[in-house]
Amino acid sequence: MTERKNLNSGLTFQTLNLPCRFLDKESGLCTVYEERPLVCRIFPFYLEPLTGHATLLPVQCGVNLQIVPLGSLNGWSLRDFETAAKQWLAEIWDEAELHQH
Repeated sequence: MTERKNLNSGLTFQTLNLPCRFLDKESGLCTVYEERPLVCRIFPFYLEPLTGHATLLPVQCGVNLQIVPLGSLNGWSLRDFETAAKQWLAEIWDEAELHQH
């Protein structure tokens, strides 16, 4: 456990300094799913199902978070997952509607 202070809120959080325990250390591939779920692929962002807004959770990354310049070929962007995110949100809302009836 590591304590980190959020500079914006002043709150102190305790976080683990560990990568996902289900990632293979050598290959970087998920050992649980053939295709990593969206929530894993977009980490350290959290996609709020009610609003569709994505929130960055930088405290979870510690020193591993790197912000690259816009247009860089390194890294990824949330826009890379826009279609998958819209599909995931639609599935959640479809399932919620089924349970209401």
